[in-house]
Parts: sequence; structure tokens; C-alpha cells
Amino acid sequence: MDRMFTNKQLNQAKEILSYAKEHTEFYKKALEHTDIAALNYSDFQEIPILTKEKLIFDQQEFVSKSVDYSSVMYEYTSGTTGEPFSIPRTKDDKLRTSITLLKERQKRIGRFPGLKFATFFAGSSEVVTEAEEGWLNITVKDLNEESMNRIVEKLIDYKPDFLQGSSRVLTYLAEFILTNKIDMKQSQIKMIENRAEGLLSTQKELLEQAFMCPVANMYGLRESWGVAYSCDFNHLHIMNDNVFVEILDEFGDFAGFDQTGHIHITCFHSKAMPLIRYDTGDIGMLSKKQCACGNPSFILELSGYRKLDMIQTPAGFSHPSILKYLNDYFIKNKFGIIQFQVVQEGLNAFTLRCHSLADLHESQVRQLKDKFQELLGYEASVKVIQTNHFVLKEFSSKFKWFVSNC
Repeated sequence: MDRMFTNKQLNQAKEILSYAKEHTEFYKKALEHTDIAALNYSDFQEIPILTKEKLIFDQQEFVSKSVDYSSVMYEYTSGTTGEPFSIPRTKDDKLRTSITLLKERQKRIGRFPGLKFATFFAGSSEVVTEAEEGWLNITVKDLNEESMNRIVEKLIDYKPDFLQGSSRVLTYLAEFILTNKIDMKQSQIKMIENRAEGLLSTQKELLEQAFMCPVANMYGLRESWGVAYSCDFNHLHIMNDNVFVEILDEFGDFAGFDQTGHIHITCFHSKAMPLIRYDTGDIGMLSKKQCACGNPSFILELSGYRKLDMIQTPAGFSHPSILKYLNDYFIKNKFGIIQFQVVQEGLNAFTLRCHSLADLHESQVRQLKDKFQELLGYEASVKVIQTNHFVLKEFSSKFKWFVSNC
């Protein structure tokens, strides 16, 4: 069991535990009797599991007392659970996490100075925007023939090295390219990177056919960024330099290899708010099988991972991530909403289901409706319901924060 950690991971785990014990109120108490220097996996399993609920209700217990919070950056997320909260991250943490991602990309395409990225971005209101040097933002709102033509034209003109997005949006673009017999060699894209949703083998083949370049799959979180990255054989390998991954059963015990359970991570680069044995809300299993690619890290297999419905709009389709900015709005305006779900009942009809700590005032409901309309981008009926009962669509009863009944 102690071979769960690589030697490097064990040292990294000791480092983040020592830091958390010294600089956070929660881990000062939780690790009081833990001999970190002699740590093994059996000891590690005694550390309390960290949930989103704990972070939401007791955030000050987990933030580092040694970090200058005027200089940190925040990641706003609700993940697959619909529970809005923010994660502070230092510039150093983000840099170190970025380096682990860069290493994975370099395995696929080699070293290229001045890489250019094109990414489908929920916050982009224009079809395409050159946000900063080396970055092209592409909208996920109102995807139709006209916007697809503009996206393809810009990709050919901009010639990004990487194209990033969710599998649903990338597949939608690939189908458009193949239907219209567009030669994407002109774009000189070196790699496609799927993020935020699962990637089926059929989708991967479609993307490779349309873009004529390798397709990589990344499983990650806003809280930690990269967790696992695919190899040439399409296996998701744990990114050992960034995280330690456990699969736990319903009792919080190690489920065993090749057994389905709840994915928990320990992020080695999370000093502003240490994420130790953090419950991601996702389901999967770890495999020790040897991969033909030669990467010795464990393989992560995901179950029912983030297969999101698309929003049907009068102009076409939008990826539901455009509505994730509700999450930021909830936090910044202190609505006390601890979980939410959006249900599309019809083309112009939506229900926003909110579980809040206290009853929402009429003015707050009106603000929510206005913000929803703003993010949606077209006029629709929005019903706000306060409840702690949510629509479960999958056979596994896994929560989905966006559901389409269209």
C-alpha cells in the first residue's frame, strides 16, 4: 500500500502537509499528532477528507496565514456539484502548475518557443477575440453556421499551435469542418486539447480527421488544474508532479485498484489554501496496468465524467459554461447559495434551482433573473426556485449542474 506514493510524491506530500500544519488553523489541529517526517500511506489515510462543504462554510480555517492575499488570484468554480466557491492561488502555485502542464504538452509536440493558443472561452462575448499576445479566445455562445465560418477563418489566419475546448464544442466544430470539406492544414494547429468534459474514442477520431493533428485529453479542476493527461494510447496518466490521487469508497477508505470510487486529490501546489485529500465530486478508478507509452504513473479511468447537455438557443447552440459565471456572481454578491442547478425547460424557458442558507429576497431574485438573462444573451423566461432537491439525469444519479429537457 505504501507504494501508492512515488518517492518524489511522498516528499511533496510531506512538504505540503508541513506547510499546512504550520500556516492553517485546520491542519494545525488535524495534524497535531501526525509524524510527517515518517509519513506513509497508512498515516496519510488518517488525515480528514476535505469536502467542498467544509471549504464553503469554514474557509478561514483552511487559508494560509502567511500569504499576502492582496496579490493572490482566485479560481471561481462549482465543478460538477453546483456548489459555488472560490479558491485562492498564489502566483507561484499557478506557475508551478503551469509548468507541469507544459511538460505534458511538450511530450506530444516537442519544444516550441512562443506557443500560441486558441481556446473556447465562456466569458467571450465576441465570436473571436485576440485577448493578449499568444491567446485567441473563441465564444461558446450561439454556435451556428455563420459563427463557425468566422471561427474557422480566424483559426486559419491566426495559426495557433494549440486549440483547447470541451469535447462537445470541439466535436461540433469538427463536424462543421468535415461537412464543408475545409482543409484545416492551413491552420497549422499542432495539437487539440480536450478539457472539462470526457472524450469518447469516436470524438477523438472525428477531431483527428478534421484537424489532421494529435488530440490530447486532460482531466483537471479549476482548483488544481491538471490531474491526469492522456498519452498516445489515450490513457489518462496521473500528473504526479502536480497531484496525488486516491479513489475512495463510500466509507472514505481506499477502494483498491481497478475499483470504482470517488476521486480525491492532494495538490502539491496549493499553498494559499492547501487541498489535501480533496473530494472532487467525480467518479473513477485507478489502474496499475503498464501502458505501452512507457509512462509509469497510474492510469485514471473516469465514469460518467461531465457529459454536459448543450443550451438550445434561437441562433443555434451554446455551451452551458456561459452560465457558470452565475457562480462568480453568487460569491461576490454574498447570496448564501450553496448549490445550484439550471434546467432548460424549452427554447425560451429556464428554471434556476437554488439551495440557499436563507430565503432569497424579492430584489435578489430579480437580480438573479437579470444576471441570468445577461449571460444567456437572449430574452427568456427564468423561474427561480429555492430547493435542496435537484434533477438527476444519469443512471448513476450523479448530479448535473445543467440539464436540458428540450
